[in-house]
Amino acid sequence: MKFLLISILVCLTGFATADVIVDEGFEGGVVPPANWQVWEEGETGCSEWAITIMSPHTGDYCAYHSDSYSALSDSWLVTDTYDLSTSPIVTYSFWRDLGGAYYYDYTGFWYSLVEDPTSSDFTEMFELGNANSEWEEFSGDVTSECGGQPYVTFAWVYRGRYDHTERIDDFILEGFPTALERNSWGAIKSAF
Repeated sequence: MKFLLISILVCLTGFATADVIVDEGFEGGVVPPANWQVWEEGETGCSEWAITIMSPHTGDYCAYHSDSYSALSDSWLVTDTYDLSTSPIVTYSFWRDLGGAYYYDYTGFWYSLVEDPTSSDFTEMFELGNANSEWEEFSGDVTSECGGQPYVTFAWVYRGRYDHTERIDDFILEGFPTALERNSWGAIKSAF
């Protein structure tokens, strides 16, 4: 009986392993990375997302948005479009460092389910807020928004005029190819 349970566990392990869909640490030294985009929807002369070597979370580089002195910035750092149709469970994580929290206007994490999106096709997932001014991890389960979808694109949106600075690093998107609850592993382990 124990052999049968171990055999089942070994078989299920292959199904429960996450597929890393994207692991972007900006170590290519450019923003946007390959297949990503930067959109500027603000006023002429405002700053945009760029690359920096200034205090990345890990490695040598991170994405950076400076404060936009006099021009209103509405700047988008847009990922590639990912096919998550075989990933019913989807999780993300990224690190963010806020500078000038006192001047914070807005930065949000958005998503789109359109094949070739424009800014009007995106929906805000959440605002990053001004609660922290050092590297902070944002992570979560986006299964209800993105799981099983054939076209998923993410974006960080910076808005403001002479406001805060942002650094984004170490974006990871993982998909799980089965709907097996990860929490059920405790029940399987306890059977032994």
